[in-house]
Amino acid sequence: MWIQNVHILRERSFAAIRYGLPVSLLLTILLLSSCASPLRSAGSFLHRDAILVWHSLPAPEAAALDAVLDRYRRANPGVDVLVQFQEADLEERYMRAVQSGLGPDLLISRSVYVRSLADAGALLAVDELASDDLLERFLSVALRTLRYNERLYGLPVALDTQVLYFNRRLVEQPAATVDQLMQEANGGRRILMNSQFVDAIWSARAFGVNLFDEAGRPQETIGGIANWLTWMEQVRDTPAFIIDDNASALRERFLRGDIPYYIGHANELNLLEETFGDDLGVAQLPSGPGGSAGPFLTTTALMFNSMSSPRQVERALDLARFLTSSDQQAALMREANVVPANMRTRISEGLYPQIATITAQARLAIPYFNDAHIQDAYAALATAYNRTMIGSASATESATAAQTALINEFGFPSTEAFASVCIESGALLLLAPDVNGSLALLRTLVDGFTDVCPNIRVTVQSFATEGMQAPSLAALMTAGADLLFLSHRDLPALVAARALAPVDELLDATLLQQMRPLAASAMQIGGRVFAAPLLIDVQTLYYNPSLAPDPAGTLADLRSQAQGGAPIVLDGGFERGIWGVGAFGGQLFAADGGFGLSPTPLTQWLAWLQDSQRLYGVNIAVQHEEALDAFLSRRSAYLVAPSTRFNDLLARLGSADVGVTLFPEGPAGPGRPLASVGGLAMLSHRSAQHTTLIERFLDYAASVQGQSALLAAHRFLPANGAVSLDRRPNVARMAEQLQSATLMESRPWLEWVFALGDAAYRSVLVDGVAPEEAVAQMYAALEADADRYGLVVPTPDPTPTPAITPSPPVTEEPATPLHTPLEEETPLPEEQVEEGGAP
Repeated sequence: MWIQNVHILRERSFAAIRYGLPVSLLLTILLLSSCASPLRSAGSFLHRDAILVWHSLPAPEAAALDAVLDRYRRANPGVDVLVQFQEADLEERYMRAVQSGLGPDLLISRSVYVRSLADAGALLAVDELASDDLLERFLSVALRTLRYNERLYGLPVALDTQVLYFNRRLVEQPAATVDQLMQEANGGRRILMNSQFVDAIWSARAFGVNLFDEAGRPQETIGGIANWLTWMEQVRDTPAFIIDDNASALRERFLRGDIPYYIGHANELNLLEETFGDDLGVAQLPSGPGGSAGPFLTTTALMFNSMSSPRQVERALDLARFLTSSDQQAALMREANVVPANMRTRISEGLYPQIATITAQARLAIPYFNDAHIQDAYAALATAYNRTMIGSASATESATAAQTALINEFGFPSTEAFASVCIESGALLLLAPDVNGSLALLRTLVDGFTDVCPNIRVTVQSFATEGMQAPSLAALMTAGADLLFLSHRDLPALVAARALAPVDELLDATLLQQMRPLAASAMQIGGRVFAAPLLIDVQTLYYNPSLAPDPAGTLADLRSQAQGGAPIVLDGGFERGIWGVGAFGGQLFAADGGFGLSPTPLTQWLAWLQDSQRLYGVNIAVQHEEALDAFLSRRSAYLVAPSTRFNDLLARLGSADVGVTLFPEGPAGPGRPLASVGGLAMLSHRSAQHTTLIERFLDYAASVQGQSALLAAHRFLPANGAVSLDRRPNVARMAEQLQSATLMESRPWLEWVFALGDAAYRSVLVDGVAPEEAVAQMYAALEADADRYGLVVPTPDPTPTPAITPSPPVTEEPATPLHTPLEEETPLPEEQVEEGGAP
């Protein structure tokens, strides 16, 4: 027995010499062991066990670990716990040691190394060693990070995922959604964000992209890839997003204290707290139209040496139980901000709000899978992401390539809604208003559907557009109508009248994921989808390349172009001029859909228009017809008009004289136009047979195939974000403009506000009234009738947006408002002019 113990000590001494314990300490151990009396050798010393632990933890975590280990030593006086800190190359050193038959009993390392260490035979699987009671203490998503090839290779001790850090000195309430985060960026608040795929994927699930479930099974969630990549394109092109692949540089930049937001990791909490103290805020990552954010989750884990003897494994497992107990996890949290992996650990939100937030985010995180086939699937998505971010492919092109690879190479469910043969037969009646070319649009859709389902006959019938109140609709339903083409603004009244039935259970789930976020939200009421989105009509800034070869990027550019002789006529009405209010930080609708326009940005925009009119040669058309006539007669380089007007303008002017550009940027961000969505709703009380036919038609109408046909024929902006716009640069710019657009809400006060707004515009731009006075009169009228409409009228902003620094005014006579009558519109030619490639 004595000889065996000396052999064990010598073996451990050799390992310790090789891996860093002081030689003097080893000699002392050997001397004591050789000189021990037979009585002592038979006593406690020869029965003492030793556990060797390796780690490379930062100083606060290492100190907290030492404190916990001291408690273990006191509770287990017969056990020696030897700890060795490795400054660098921990995993490489461990692998070499195990290959030599040595190394520690416990390795504290990150879960991302499980695959390489397990493949090298350096880790012991603990599935059969850990009891069910032990495993039940951990978050399931944390355990999933340590599984590889259906085996468990360790026990989690700490969690790491991404969160939204913010500087409380600069941010009172952090952004809760990706839209709010983009609004913050457009308003000039900077956001630090890592551009590496593994750190950028947190936003993918916010757009419905979640490749695998917790068991590693492929999900039907790849339809939203195009929407996610489109958002990332916008992030890339927004100056306030500071993106870089150097995590240390991003953190150091945040530590300077002048940037509001930083998307960082939980394991950076100690470093950030040292600088910010109580000024450091921690929030969950912003959610999106597809749900919560989904950052990757990794863990710091206790891993077991595959070469350890059964007794050493037993001892190491006992220490692991102690380290992961709720009491010791709480101690690590208190002493070093370690995020507990034990879900039974009590975390007081009052005492540890930051840890509580991180834990809440971790519960929603995606485990960083070690399985090769899962990592390869994510690599296909990473390729699409990288191509988009470097600009070598558009978001839709990259998304299409990624979806094809995921379906063909990794067995993901197909996104094609018409994989099965259409054998149904019957007839449907579709009602539509005869406005904005909707009848021609729907007939194109029906023609394409006939090729897919030849035995289903769909008849399109028009109706008068005097309003779709419940009584008139009831009469239409009596006529046997099945479907109704409508604007999203008509939905609330019809749903309230129980005239429509939800269609979310009929539409293919993948198609819903593919819908552009604005289109999907527009057709929802009470969490249910009541219409399949077809097209988006966003206010668009058209320009004439022959008059303005380089379209204005800012409001200052517009003035400069006018000074340089370019003819510019801007729409002087409230509805078509609301985009400029957004450039000064105003929004027509509040977050709850109520009236949210502060008088300050409206005043600043009207002052800008008035000065541009008086001093810079910019003409203002009080009536939209005047602006339209000026553009058609080539007396204006710009026109604000619906995106559905594009085909008409091409037919009248030709592709060389019509292009689409983004609304200019102002001091508070981009211009913000209004948008509406058109779609197909199902009338109530349909029979089961008709419902089956309707399901077929709606799936086609919402599909890439169906909406691509509409795009080719009518150049409308498709609601399906997976439709390729790569050969449609002008429509692609409409889609880009949509990122800063405001969805038109259906509110009883809307027409009243438009009328008062038009009066304010006329007062300023025609009568020469001071903007402050005109806006004050408008808001006084709003206050007078606020109770009638249930309106809460906003007060002026306490910190108004700074005005644009004016460029030198022109010396010519100031421009006057246009009042020329609209010329009679010429009919469209039979052959449409194709869209050109205007920049």
